Amino acid sequence: MERASGVVAWARYLLEDDGAEDWKGDCVLVAEPTSLDSVRFGEKGTLRLDFKVTAPGAHGAYTHRSEGVIRIASRLIERLVALERLDLGMDESIRRHMQQPEVRKLADDIMWPGASNAMLFPTVNIGIIQGGTSINMVPSECTFTADVRIPIGVKTEAICEYIDNVVKDFEGVSYSVRENHSHEAAYSDPKHEMVGLLQNNARAWRGETPLALCSLGATDCKHIRSHGIPAYAYSPHPRGMAERDERVSIEEFLHIIRVHTLTAWDYLGGPQ
Repeated sequence: MERASGVVAWARYLLEDDGAEDWKGDCVLVAEPTSLDSVRFGEKGTLRLDFKVTAPGAHGAYTHRSEGVIRIASRLIERLVALERLDLGMDESIRRHMQQPEVRKLADDIMWPGASNAMLFPTVNIGIIQGGTSINMVPSECTFTADVRIPIGVKTEAICEYIDNVVKDFEGVSYSVRENHSHEAAYSDPKHEMVGLLQNNARAWRGETPLALCSLGATDCKHIRSHGIPAYAYSPHPRGMAERDERVSIEEFLHIIRVHTLTAWDYLGGPQ
């Protein structure tokens, strides 16, 4: 079983390793963070990479002998971050949807200003960097990790091709892909019946209609969609996600229970 950050990917296990076909339904509703104002119908892809940079080491006073791997890695990272300025062919139907003013505003409101642009282009996060042993030594080995988030419609191969061309300009650089933690961008039809039912039931309880939106981060929906099953997420807003005191409000939690229950009831046909 795949483990991500110490957590077993149960959705993937049930779909691929459990051996029971009963888990594969017609549509899946997931309770991962979205905010009450959005139904998530798609998410960016993930490409996770490990880089290694090697070069001759030297005494810190002899920088004329070697640039040092940390300086090389810094220049390499700048080239990788330039991915964020490239338009590599996002799916046009999703682009048009995400460029609607009300959708852009909602994305920035929910996921902080700048999210509406981040949905349209790759983003690069350098999560870990390690190198050097002493302040007075030119280091000979450096490693770092990169987490690239890929817009819907852009293939992982296009990102890897760009990275391969960048790496050619550097001696002593190699990288590998964390295959089990990398996934293609995926989405389901934003006009699917499930979306309409969620919107109707949410509006009935709150008086406001959640908009169909893409996620920047990944959810278990990626495993479900990879098997051709439509999947959608609707859940509370995670205050301080990935920060201290991450939480959801009890009021929003109860709202989600109501909406999920009513939507499942409606989707399955109600009373027979």
